Order: sequence, then structure tokens, then C-alpha cells
Amino acid sequence: MKVRFGKRQLKTIRAGLKHLNNYTLDIFEAEFNENEDESGEWLPIEGWPASLTPKVYENLHEALGLLGDVFDNGKPNVTLDTSIFKTDVMRCAAHWLLVDSVDLNVGEVNVSWEDYRDHMNFRNKLEYKVENIDWGFENEY
Repeated sequence: MKVRFGKRQLKTIRAGLKHLNNYTLDIFEAEFNENEDESGEWLPIEGWPASLTPKVYENLHEALGLLGDVFDNGKPNVTLDTSIFKTDVMRCAAHWLLVDSVDLNVGEVNVSWEDYRDHMNFRNKLEYKVENIDWGFENEY
């Protein structure tokens, strides 16, 4: 599936991916590893069995690199082609990273109170767009 993102959407995603580039593993462990170490129990990612969570963890940096290649190209509009992620684990890692980059909300910090409604409408639409990308998962978990 190919999904196109515009200038304002890219600003939010790029800022989130930049932040994740430094803290990806820490954020993921805090969310899905009960003890935040190798001995901890991995929690399931929504819709996935817990047994796949460590595999997604191992693929985060590669998925982040691929997303960076797509989104950090300096163009004002970007099209994400999900077929660049060759396995379900890579697609799950990319999905988690993209959703988290939007959830971080680091690209839109200077929103005035007057623009708050517009900002929230924008965020809701972007979150919906990212959450509903058809990643082409081969298996139903």
C-alpha cells in the first residue's frame, strides 16, 4: 500500500522519528518489557502474541532506518510504500514506530490556545491515517 503525507504531517512525523532515533529501544522496553531488561517478560503488542514482541524489538533499528530513508529525504511531500518492509515483524516494527512518532507530538509544540481545535483536528486525522495503513500483514494474529 502507498500512503501520501503532506508538509504538516511530515513535520510531525519527522520530529517524532528524530526523537525515536535516540530513544527507540528505551521507549519500547518501557512499554512492552515488564522489567525493562533481557530477563523481563515481554508483553504483547496489540493484536500480536507476546512471543513476537522480542522479534519486533530486534528489528526496530532496521525499520527506523527504512522509515528515515522515506521521511527524511527533504521533500515537501512523501509517499510511504509499505512493501519495503518484507516481513510481518518488520511491518509491525514500522507500524509501532510510525504510530509512536505521531503520538509523541514533538513536531507541533508551539500551538496557541486559539489554534488548539485546529491542532487537535489535525492530530486526530493524522493518527487515524497512520493507524489505518494497510501494512499487508501475511498472518492474522
